[in-house]
Amino acid sequence: MINMCMSWCRLTNNNPMMFSTHTKAYRVVLTGVVLGWLLTAPHTFALSSTNYQITADSINFVGTENTASTNYGLRDSGGEVATGDSSGVLYSIKAGYRQMLGVITGSSGSSGSSDSGSGGSSSGGGGILPQSAFAVQSVTVASGATVLLFDVSLNQPGKAVFVWGVSTLYDGGTLASDSFQQNHVFKLENLVPGTTYYFAVQAMNEIGSQAGQIRQSATTLATVDTTAPANPLRLVVEPSVIGSKLSWEHPVGGDIELVKVVRSTEFYPTDPDEGEVVYEGRGTSALDTTLQSGKTYYYTLFTKDVSGNYSSGAIAKMYRARPGETVYPESSDVFVNAEPAPTVDPRFNLLTILDFLITQDNKMAIDDTGKILLDGGEQFKIALDYTKVPEVLKTMVVSIKDKARPDEVFTFLLRVNDDKTKYEALVDKLGRGGNFALAISILDHKHRGITQLVGDLVVSAPKQLSLFFRFLQDPIGSVQRVSIFWWVLLVLLIGVIGRIVRSSVLS
Repeated sequence: MINMCMSWCRLTNNNPMMFSTHTKAYRVVLTGVVLGWLLTAPHTFALSSTNYQITADSINFVGTENTASTNYGLRDSGGEVATGDSSGVLYSIKAGYRQMLGVITGSSGSSGSSDSGSGGSSSGGGGILPQSAFAVQSVTVASGATVLLFDVSLNQPGKAVFVWGVSTLYDGGTLASDSFQQNHVFKLENLVPGTTYYFAVQAMNEIGSQAGQIRQSATTLATVDTTAPANPLRLVVEPSVIGSKLSWEHPVGGDIELVKVVRSTEFYPTDPDEGEVVYEGRGTSALDTTLQSGKTYYYTLFTKDVSGNYSSGAIAKMYRARPGETVYPESSDVFVNAEPAPTVDPRFNLLTILDFLITQDNKMAIDDTGKILLDGGEQFKIALDYTKVPEVLKTMVVSIKDKARPDEVFTFLLRVNDDKTKYEALVDKLGRGGNFALAISILDHKHRGITQLVGDLVVSAPKQLSLFFRFLQDPIGSVQRVSIFWWVLLVLLIGVIGRIVRSSVLS
């Protein structure tokens, strides 16, 4: 605004035709507006903590010391006319007009950690960051009773800074990532159950551009979460030149912190602490490069939620062929090649598929006729009462196969819950409708077959919002999903309506 005023004054001085009494009056008014704005403009604190604050993007004409601490003070000035020293025990700064665009700050200690390994407390200040279109796309939060997990997504690679507290003072601590990437994870631990925490996120990209600050709040759960998370669907293991490639899909929604893949050459690991760790993180694929030819490798993938609970485990296997050896696809049914157990407890022979409780949204998924009906848009649970089978070492494996897509088989374990009341597993939403084959295999501790129960799942397609409401929620995504035919039809319809309206107006 000052530059605009100066330019206008130069223009009028160089043009006598514009120099008049009215012009002088306009200058007085304009000067008064500029001074009023400068003196009354609100202060924006770009750098602050419990010890200090620095006023940003403002010019003060008073010339008084307006920020101070035990270590230093910051003296304001009248534009670039007045100057003074900003000094303290540790340093001094020559004052004048200084523009503060934004600062990443440090503050007191924290109990959390970040994805870049900079967890715990962080102290000290940061640097000045210029403004740009660089932005924080989203911040999603997963809540536990004593933990909060924050997933920060940027629209381009950058470093992120996270401040938090029990109030908007954000005096709980500061976490900062030390690498340029689009996704950052910050974890706060040892929190108070049922408490609301406030947080703010700011980021800087590789060229020094600053993202606008995001301020939100999140509340910890009131009680401890002991429910196991869902198993992922579509765990696939494929041979590669250097070993095996594993890929999977994260369960939709929920409070998943990470996945852990373990392997064994004996059988599928039934616990995240069994076998060798192949991968642990938040990705959707992994390479296993330490395989030996002529061996079968059994993989189990566990999801872990923010409260530390693990899923029952999704499983897959792969045989590492010898050089020149022809390998044929193996059946995903663990019961197919299993040697029959020599002795079987009679209670196993009494089991039926209906003994396994299949629920969705805490409601039984079996109708009056005994059909198992599921909604493809919801997660579901499979459970067996602990007392239904003998308390001996055994493995329960569930396989779900889409009859229209026989190559897609979802296989996972049933595991005893913490209070030993059920063998259970939570399964991610199937995502589509159709007829699915269900097979539940029970093996003894030597992996010999005890019994296999089969049934059918009738899955309805996920409930869809109307086109209109989907467009309101996600217009860009709706445009991408709807076929060109319908958009052409819509344009033609609008044209016809327009012609009718125009004809009626003209008549």
